[in-house]
Amino acid sequence: MGQNTQLTFQASLNQDIITDFPSQPGVEREASDWPVIQARAAITKKSQRDGIDDATLGFSGHIGETGFDFNAVGPPPQNLPPQDDTRFETWSFNSDLYLPVTGSFGLQGEFFYGSNLSAYLGGIGQGVCPCRRVPIRSIGGWGEMWYRWTPKFRNHFGYGVDDPNENDSLFGRSYNQFIFING
Repeated sequence: MGQNTQLTFQASLNQDIITDFPSQPGVEREASDWPVIQARAAITKKSQRDGIDDATLGFSGHIGETGFDFNAVGPPPQNLPPQDDTRFETWSFNSDLYLPVTGSFGLQGEFFYGSNLSAYLGGIGQGVCPCRRVPIRSIGGWGEMWYRWTPKFRNHFGYGVDDPNENDSLFGRSYNQFIFING
């Protein structure tokens, strides 16, 4: 897209490692019949100033499904009957930004919104509600400021949140936030 602008497109076909219900009696995890499709498009603008990194804005997402055999009656309060070959869609929309402001200071972060995100570390590790047998939607992300003190040392200061939709689950974790500082 010109001498100072680059467009990147990435795509992949994958098989999820299903993290839900690892030891719950009466629930068997199984692979879906089609792969998870993941893709990302990003635009990178090369810096015109010496010592400043390139800025990047990206958009990504995925779509696929996870599968389970519920061989026993579900937990209370709904006590759903056994179900074979149950499939749940997993999907997400994501954006990411890397924005150097000066040679020593910059911002970066990511945003996500999706459903059944446990395999992608979203939804606070929850993908499907065991009581209702529905995918759990979640929204969140993180942002940070970084400062480069020397060529070999930099600090990052940030905040993040993961907020599963409480209407999709009868119990479990419903909100996670964190603050971090590292070097």
